[in-house]
Amino acid sequence: MATVNFAHGTALAQAAYRQATSLGQLLETVDSFRPPAIDFEAAAHAAVPDSLTEVSRALFHDRRNGSRFLSSADWSALDRARASWPGFAPVGQCRILREPWRAGSPEQRSKIVLLDARTLQLPHMNGTKNHALALTRAFAAELPPHHDLAFFTSPRLPALEQEIAALATVDWRSGLIGDVEVYVQLATVMDPSDPTNLDLLRAPWIRRVSVFLDDIKGLHPAHFIGTNVHFWEHQVTVEKMRPSDVVLTLGQASNDEARRLWDSLEEGEHRPAFVITSCQSGLGHVATERTESRTNEFLVFGNHLPHKNVALVAAASSLIHAGTTGQPSITFVAAVSPVLEDAIRRVAENEGVYESQRCLQFEANLSSEALSQRLSQSRGVIVPSLHEGFSLPVIEAIERGVPVALSRIPAHQELLPEGPWFFDPRSVESLLSAVRSMGEADESWSLMQSAHLAERYRPSTMVHAVRESLSTRTNDAPLRRAQPSGAAPHETAHSRHETAAGITLDQLHTRDTQLMTVLLARPHVDETFTSAPKNLPSFKHVHDAVVAEFHRSLTWRAGRVVTAPLRWLRSIRGKSS
Repeated sequence: MATVNFAHGTALAQAAYRQATSLGQLLETVDSFRPPAIDFEAAAHAAVPDSLTEVSRALFHDRRNGSRFLSSADWSALDRARASWPGFAPVGQCRILREPWRAGSPEQRSKIVLLDARTLQLPHMNGTKNHALALTRAFAAELPPHHDLAFFTSPRLPALEQEIAALATVDWRSGLIGDVEVYVQLATVMDPSDPTNLDLLRAPWIRRVSVFLDDIKGLHPAHFIGTNVHFWEHQVTVEKMRPSDVVLTLGQASNDEARRLWDSLEEGEHRPAFVITSCQSGLGHVATERTESRTNEFLVFGNHLPHKNVALVAAASSLIHAGTTGQPSITFVAAVSPVLEDAIRRVAENEGVYESQRCLQFEANLSSEALSQRLSQSRGVIVPSLHEGFSLPVIEAIERGVPVALSRIPAHQELLPEGPWFFDPRSVESLLSAVRSMGEADESWSLMQSAHLAERYRPSTMVHAVRESLSTRTNDAPLRRAQPSGAAPHETAHSRHETAAGITLDQLHTRDTQLMTVLLARPHVDETFTSAPKNLPSFKHVHDAVVAEFHRSLTWRAGRVVTAPLRWLRSIRGKSS
């Protein structure tokens, strides 16, 4: 039967069946949806998990006679079910493919490089999408002979831009392709409650898998953001690396982090290749003196997540404004809520910025063109992050000849050598020193940064990453993820699919738990976060506001966050032993 992809947030979501042996089965669509014939409540509370198989048979039929799309009636029925049972979200949101074995003999099949392009469908530009675009172009340019490029997309997201869509040489939805030679997952973190992200990585009809990791989130999430919050995305990162042949990272810092994370798992013989992409094509450009008119504005990049560290700049905003030549205004290019914006303004006013409406601005929805213009004309950029995978704002500013003051973290130290532009991300005084130096510097500051960045750029790095992903070493081998003879498709015996706690991802779905985005334990403030000078008590105040807003933004998403004590984890481990 077809796979049933439930991302359940209620008792109904007791299982997510992974029985697909092909892309066609994985994305099998609803044949008939008959809610009145199903006692969902009884099925959800049944002691025997097989009862959910009956539910799945009623919802999903195995259609092997070709592809079809969800009708408007199908979607209406699914939406009604989703509204009635929060968290019920079958992943049938992508158009389907005929079974590969119906696509002709092996000799007639093209070799398919399938790129998961859902990140490229996002309506807004961000660092992840920017990197994914660069990688996509590189894959298209390096495609070996006798290979076809196909994009895995979702009809629920905006269509790919015409320039990108034109790079594909075959439409996988046409049902004319065979087994996939290489699958590249560019969707770093889409919706973690969507099992498709992980199912595709383990599909038995794919020979080689590359996964692109944006931000690893640190080996110890509690240390990573300074609060006792554990990211589900961190576990998703682990599960993505396990079946992969190649792990693509943004830079040396994130590559080192991915390797350390892998080594901590004690996975045995299997080990993916960890390859750096360094995928910003403009890194080799050396900026010249700026011709644009400057504004008296410092741009601060970040968002509401505590590791972006906007609290530091907020706490120092009054001193930056008053103590820097020309009294610059500060604009937070950050997706923060009105609640957090009010908190930052209130603290700034308490610290002496009485005209905070004029001196502090917030821009969360700038278009790419508007952001580029604002950036090019700014007086300088401040990037205060405590952690980054690869800091795109730093690159974009330096490319435009704009000076940057940045936190002293591995991802930033990879881009620039030690200099007056670095500051301690936990010290207001260090930040003030770097920003004042930037404010007083002439064009030599930005020209020096540009030259240093150009020295570190290696155009061959991305080409190597793409070629490693497209390696033909396994082309003549059988599909290495093929199922053992007589085994059910989901009963693979790859020990590397088990989590460090001895729990497979399938068990996480089938236990009496819900697939979750975040496990949120009791929050607290790390003392190392509150080391601001005594004459700046607002730092802790703003940091607390950031953390509170972060928690609020998580718990607002009903069905995707679990506020559970640690005994929940112990219960899972007990059942798996």
